[in-house]
Amino acid sequence: MGIYEQYKEIIKQCRLFDGFTEEEIRKCIEVARGELVTIPKKKKYFLPEHLEDIYIMLDGHADIIQDSGMNNSLVHVLTLGSCFGIASCENNIVCRHTFWTIEESTLLKLSYKGLLCDSNTEIRMLHNLLRITSENIETMASKINHTQSKSVRVKLSIYLRDLMLKKDSVDFIAEMGRQETADYLNISYPAMLRELKAMEKEGLLTIEGKHIHIIDTRTLIEEGSEYTIL
Repeated sequence: MGIYEQYKEIIKQCRLFDGFTEEEIRKCIEVARGELVTIPKKKKYFLPEHLEDIYIMLDGHADIIQDSGMNNSLVHVLTLGSCFGIASCENNIVCRHTFWTIEESTLLKLSYKGLLCDSNTEIRMLHNLLRITSENIETMASKINHTQSKSVRVKLSIYLRDLMLKKDSVDFIAEMGRQETADYLNISYPAMLRELKAMEKEGLLTIEGKHIHIIDTRTLIEEGSEYTIL
């Protein structure tokens, strides 16, 4: 069974192949030397400094960690069908990222140049790559807003406010686990738990597992607006 047939439903969801037929997707994977990379649970997959491949998340649960030279920071949680590596491949930017698996994960590695070698699909592929890059820039802008304050309360308020607006509901499921959220916001896990308990005690919200219910939306929005610059 080929890679496409094995992971057909996930690959079809990938924004990289928007507007492509099944036969075109198969050909793209073939000419881009598609290769499956499986990473065991709780392992790091170190990427080369100069990327020539992009990766698509097919199975499992993995985070993208950035090594700043001083500490590690959670940059993004890979969802099924999401891509990584486009900017580094296109602009030859030094890659300081690592995949960290929460559970065993499988990724599809594709040659970036190989994806652009077919004149029949090149324009559509470039359009999709540009759209994905724009979405990634928006994600990074959100992270700046979520982490720029030194206050744990303000960081949580901005993050929860944005989740509430994104879900368009005061009741929603968190996109990350609590440890992942603490890593993403660059705060300690105990400090985050203390602040969440304080927010519950003050009647701002309730939390049960990953389910969050915002009670006092006005206060949350006001506290979360203080540091919003992007």
